[in-house]
Amino acid sequence: MMLLTASIASADEMLIAYPKSIQRRPADPLNISSRPDCAAALSQTITADLDITLHGDTTGLPSLVAAYACEPWDESGPEAVFELQVDQNVLLSVFLDSPLADLDIFLLSDCDSDSCLAAHISQFMAELPARPEPYYLVVDGYRGAAGTFNLTLTAQPGLLDQMACDLATDVACDDVVMGGNVFDQPNLVTMADCGSYLAFGGEDWFRLTLPDRAELDVQVGSVNFDAVLWLFDDCGPDPVCLGYADGGVASEPESISYINESGGELSLLLGVDSIWDISTASGDSEPDGAFSLTVSCSVPVSSEQSTFGDLKSLFR
Repeated sequence: MMLLTASIASADEMLIAYPKSIQRRPADPLNISSRPDCAAALSQTITADLDITLHGDTTGLPSLVAAYACEPWDESGPEAVFELQVDQNVLLSVFLDSPLADLDIFLLSDCDSDSCLAAHISQFMAELPARPEPYYLVVDGYRGAAGTFNLTLTAQPGLLDQMACDLATDVACDDVVMGGNVFDQPNLVTMADCGSYLAFGGEDWFRLTLPDRAELDVQVGSVNFDAVLWLFDDCGPDPVCLGYADGGVASEPESISYINESGGELSLLLGVDSIWDISTASGDSEPDGAFSLTVSCSVPVSSEQSTFGDLKSLFR
């Protein structure tokens, strides 16, 4: 799956969205209205610690928009509209669950389908700068679909919360095998520009120092969940994501390799994550979030410099 990025208002204001995973029929270009019913929108204030699920039903609501500028899909079903008040810069993730109706989600910079910033069948993430004007989130129906839905909104102040650094366990950059658990851990990162999917589970964090020119190899295994690996250089609003792994499905191992070419030692933050929240245990056994973590580092051996005379002496 390819990650898409687009600008919201400036080069410093990033939006991360996901491409459609199925084919969609485009709308009739002669039957496109541009404005949803924003007057009836439910207002929601977006705060940095937001974690809320909104429940709704598009059945019987007005059907005023047939397509959006960011995607030409046939969205001829009725729309549910949410007004988002953003008073501080946040990273907002949106997840739509509508198992009984073919619904899609759209993010608008104002009440006009021409201002569409993102569209997806189920999920996207957007970095929203604070402003007095609201954004609008629309749940619309593909090809006339209507029905009930759950809309989960979560937000955080930056890419990686400082708590990840505060909670990290120090690990030697050597051949280390250890255990960990994401059971009931806080969800401090959901998405980064190096990733491909939203990760809704909590993480277990580890800190290590990687010597210059050393290669780091990490593998997480013995899991009963869909594991994700993150590698960052720091916490806060502007960390650099150096590595990401989510190539397998549930119960399959994940691995990351990274070579330090910075010219000096690097302090790294490693996170073991899961696609879904782990908050249940399997009977009397360990919680489903248990895992094993293998960390190894290798440093290339410097080659010795020899003169031609030294080489000749080897053959005397």
